[in-house]
Amino acid sequence: MEKRGLEIAVEVPTSVREALGDKATLDLLSWFVKAIPSVAVTREEFKEVIFRLERMEEDLKGIRTELAAFRESVDRRFELVDKRFDAIHDRIDALRKDMDERFDSFQREVNGRIDALRKDMDERFDSFHRSMEARLDLIQERMLAQSRWLIGSIAVLGTVISILLAIGQFVR
Repeated sequence: MEKRGLEIAVEVPTSVREALGDKATLDLLSWFVKAIPSVAVTREEFKEVIFRLERMEEDLKGIRTELAAFRESVDRRFELVDKRFDAIHDRIDALRKDMDERFDSFQREVNGRIDALRKDMDERFDSFHRSMEARLDLIQERMLAQSRWLIGSIAVLGTVISILLAIGQFVR
């Protein structure tokens, strides 16, 4: 696109002419006339820029729509993953509950066996204790009887010896 020169009739304000003077005003005006075309755009260029901006806006709307659809898709996938994790958590909870029940059952069984063993051991110790008491009582009775016999025998021997000594004294 080619640029055109600025062909506008410009009236310079009186205050500018008075402040700068006629020569400076004409120089400034001619400089504006040369500078503006190099930085300004033509109507066609402006329309082209507006057209491109509108296309970009439409493209951005499309991108926003696609992004919203993508976000919804990702959200749905996350929801599915959450549901799967919930199912896994439910299975883990069921497994944990089953294992707790098994451990509780096993613990009750072991406790029952230990209690039965303890009861059996207590009965055996009680039986052993009664048996030992009976044997010790029997040993004590026998020792008492033997002690009486020993004391009685010693007393009889002492009497016999005393009698023999007394006889031996008379015989002499």
